[in-house]
Amino acid sequence: MSRRGADADTRPIAARHPSRAVMSAGCPGQGPRPTGVGAGESSEPIRHYGMLESRARSRTRNDLLQVFSGDVAGKAMAVVTSLVIVRWSDATGLGVFSLFLALQNVLSQVSELGTGLSIVKRLSSAVPGSSAFARTLRAGALLRAFVFAGLLLPLLAVSYLLRDDGAWSLALRFSVLSTLALSFLTFALAFHQATGRFRVLATLRVGDSGLRLALILLMLATVGFRIELVLGIYFLGPLLVGLIGCASPARHLRGAHATREDVLSLLHFSKWVMVASMAGTFVLQTDVMLLSAFARTAEVGTYGAALRMVVPLQMVAGSIATVLLPRLSSIGEGITREEVYRRSRRWVGLFALGACALGLLAAPIIFRFFPQYLDSVPLFRVLCVGQAAALAAVPSICVLYAEERARTLAWLGAGQLIGNVIAGVAVIPKYGAMGAAVVTTATLVVGAVGAVWLASRRTG
Repeated sequence: MSRRGADADTRPIAARHPSRAVMSAGCPGQGPRPTGVGAGESSEPIRHYGMLESRARSRTRNDLLQVFSGDVAGKAMAVVTSLVIVRWSDATGLGVFSLFLALQNVLSQVSELGTGLSIVKRLSSAVPGSSAFARTLRAGALLRAFVFAGLLLPLLAVSYLLRDDGAWSLALRFSVLSTLALSFLTFALAFHQATGRFRVLATLRVGDSGLRLALILLMLATVGFRIELVLGIYFLGPLLVGLIGCASPARHLRGAHATREDVLSLLHFSKWVMVASMAGTFVLQTDVMLLSAFARTAEVGTYGAALRMVVPLQMVAGSIATVLLPRLSSIGEGITREEVYRRSRRWVGLFALGACALGLLAAPIIFRFFPQYLDSVPLFRVLCVGQAAALAAVPSICVLYAEERARTLAWLGAGQLIGNVIAGVAVIPKYGAMGAAVVTTATLVVGAVGAVWLASRRTG
């Protein structure tokens, strides 16, 4: 069984490939980058390389714009959908819906097993249409089938065995069905991300949110509001979009056979991805949970308003990671990955610095539209620094995943989580919301510095 993630060579890329350490970076398939023009030599190769580099940068910008636009449009429709549900639902129905969302989030995180990012990394490293590409795709599909048979199917049976039709029975039943539907959608999204079809990826994300909103509005216009139908829509919407998105990967699955080693290799990498992802998720939730335990509800609301205002930075970070991970993974071993990483680290860092400065200066203007949350301005400024640091670390995290160092990121995330909890328990009871903001920002900054340091060691 391949254990690349655990037993990979820890030397820098240049040390692992000394023949490549003495030449400038080249484009895949184009040879080394020309460093000068000697007597009687043509400058055409240099111009050709410059054109290729310019096209690559232009393509990256276009892909980022497509992904970010799709994320914004999808989030906007999701917000409208939530407002419609809140407007038309009673307290009991909203309670069932809230329980459904909580169960769905937990089941989605567990059932994913980190395979989404693992599939993106492995598929990006393989040639579309090759045997390795098809085997990786088949192994990812088999892992999701195992999760359904071993976890989701028994939970679905339990939901039907419950005698009452109360909140738990209804929420559990539809959360399992919705998680199954989302598995089709996330599988399709991972395939299109790995193959660089970002326009299709953005269309699927927007289509999922748009279809849910359209079906809920149709329900209101025809039969009126029913929470059971809303939960059914949250199953039907992603299922239809996911099946449409799976049309392309289905063609690659025909005739493909994944061995036991293929499945175990993907699972070995995925388990560390899952640990790293869950650690990162808990780091971002610990502050609110601890603040809820030690502070008044109104103070939690003030802190929550500041958190909502830094969401755009999180969305930008997600869009950059969506585009950058397959870029770094598709480049073969060698100095070329170093150059892409260093260039992306530079421009992402500059963007994060500018966004942080803009947020710090514009905070009073932003919150002028929400006068009831003016006390959130200092909290927002502190959190803005932490989110900017996390944004600047995205290229470093992506290159570590591309180098299959998920276990390293998992340990880093675990250290962040432990430090966050200890510092939170010590600081939040005394300093309240500001203490939570400072602890969260310090945790994100330490994690960002650690990721940049680890990535710099890997890339020489």
